[in-house]
Amino acid sequence: MPNETPTTIVEAQYPQVKSVESGFAILGLAATFVAGVQAQVMTISINTTRKEQTIKICFINGLFMGGLILDLVASFLAFLTARWLQRLSAEERSKLEEIFTDKSSPRKNDEEQPAIDEQELQKQQQQQQQEDLFDRILHFWLSFSLFSSMPLLVLGVMCMAAGIGNMF
Repeated sequence: MPNETPTTIVEAQYPQVKSVESGFAILGLAATFVAGVQAQVMTISINTTRKEQTIKICFINGLFMGGLILDLVASFLAFLTARWLQRLSAEERSKLEEIFTDKSSPRKNDEEQPAIDEQELQKQQQQQQQEDLFDRILHFWLSFSLFSSMPLLVLGVMCMAAGIGNMF
């Protein structure tokens, strides 16, 4: 296999991780495009003189600015998540692929679930107790930050749509 590069090996071994990675890269590109469109639309109402500005125009500009900021943050987070997925080691990719596979193929019945003995259960409970509150908050925040780009993009587009709706 002299023609195989490390990239093709990774794509073949971890298809779901690669799919999620490329999805976030595309989402980042889409968010950047929407931010550019929003900036162009914003130029229509932002160039009004001081005398022509009304509360409605200030409100519209606020919606456009808020939407633009949300779109840029969504773009940044999507590219950050795609890059984070690219930087995973083989062991981390394997674990993530295993989690994705478990989530996408639900168990058919309870017989397939491996039996957990008492010692294993106690061991898991001790590990959960040892994990302190700070670590749980940190893990939640990191996972929320990495996967919140889509809702932020939707909010940004909604702000743009509301601004356009109020312009006319």
